[in-house]
Amino acid sequence: MTLTPLEAPTLGGWQVIDVLVRLPLHPQRFYAALCDDGTALVLTASPESFSEMTRSAEVLVDDASGATDLAVLYLDVTRDFDWWSYRIDSVSDIGWVMTAEAEEQRTTLQNKYASLIHAPRAEPSAAGWTVTAWTVYGLTLVRHTMSITSAGAVHDSQDVVETNIPVPASL
Repeated sequence: MTLTPLEAPTLGGWQVIDVLVRLPLHPQRFYAALCDDGTALVLTASPESFSEMTRSAEVLVDDASGATDLAVLYLDVTRDFDWWSYRIDSVSDIGWVMTAEAEEQRTTLQNKYASLIHAPRAEPSAAGWTVTAWTVYGLTLVRHTMSITSAGAVHDSQDVVETNIPVPASL
């Protein structure tokens, strides 16, 4: 088993851990949060646990950098592992299938999204911050428009922009 602490400086009293259990046929991975008071939460596939953690930590998001960091942490640790999924900062981060059959679709998608997909970034909003980010989830390309309040509450609105993209659905 490998336990890797993640950087989460705004989560006073909490440590976020990437847990990788190496099993013979299929490794298992999940994210957990441990509090100084002994509370433990499973964050994988649980936005509710993430919210509980940020409330308990009394998170304060007072700038775009803090909003972006919180959004990135949220996307990374609350994703589920039903399908191969990952956050992307550009079209070049997409793990394309490299076959002749997929080449035309891959090229079309690269041209269509090269100027649209970017690293997560925050813009001020009435509620605090709006962060736009991108993920690949299974065979789908997803744009996330996330509302981040100054108290660290996260609301993730997901828009599937492409389906059946030529990527591996699992490892």
